[in-house]
Amino acid sequence: EMWLLLSGTGLSVAMASSYWPRHRFTDQRRPASPSEQTPPTRMDRLMKPLLLSAMVVLVAVCNRADSSLIPITDGSVLGGVDNVTSDSGTGLDWLDLTASSGPNAISFDAIQLQFLSGGLYEGWRHATHSEVEHLLFVSAGLFQGNISTLDPLAVQFVQLVGVTQTGIGNGVVARGLYEDGGVTNLPGVGQVAYRPNSSFFSPFTEARIDLDQPLFNNQVHTVAGHWLVRAVPEPSSITAFATALIIGAGFKRRRK
Repeated sequence: EMWLLLSGTGLSVAMASSYWPRHRFTDQRRPASPSEQTPPTRMDRLMKPLLLSAMVVLVAVCNRADSSLIPITDGSVLGGVDNVTSDSGTGLDWLDLTASSGPNAISFDAIQLQFLSGGLYEGWRHATHSEVEHLLFVSAGLFQGNISTLDPLAVQFVQLVGVTQTGIGNGVVARGLYEDGGVTNLPGVGQVAYRPNSSFFSPFTEARIDLDQPLFNNQVHTVAGHWLVRAVPEPSSITAFATALIIGAGFKRRRK
């Protein structure tokens, strides 16, 4: 899909360039004399800004490949303000872990019934192993495993997706269950934790994902939420409009 958008952007640049000369030549082998030069038509003057606008739209859509995590608020689900994190690189929305932990805690099996129409989490689903892996180690840019320093990216990420557990020894934790696709039908667990330096404990940062965790099998755990995702629709109508405008301009040019 992305290569089609890029191709469309290139096509728009090529077509737009055909409108740039202020004069048209009557003979391709020599420049036109002043008497032969034709001033730009009204259509030429109108199409230039339209083509530029279409190019901007297409480039903006293509730039969704530049991953960034953006907090947004969705009042239709639990979690309050900034309860969803949108990943522009993958086109996935991630529901905050606090929407399914603590007082909102629910078991792995029970929450799947709430994905159905009329449920608390209608339109959402459990993330897969690869999706959680990409979120933590690509989109968020975290180091996999344990490091003995406080990583500011981990602090920012945990505050973004929601804190599910705090403790002097454990630090600050964002922990969620996901669908790992394993043969045991047990959920996977992905978590990010950090602990700042103190007089009692040294700092650390941890980011890990673990398959088939029996501890969280069909039980309610207030210290673990669920990694829930939904796909963000591509702005296809905008892209189609921009592409149609560019192609239409090309046909109009050829008819002249």
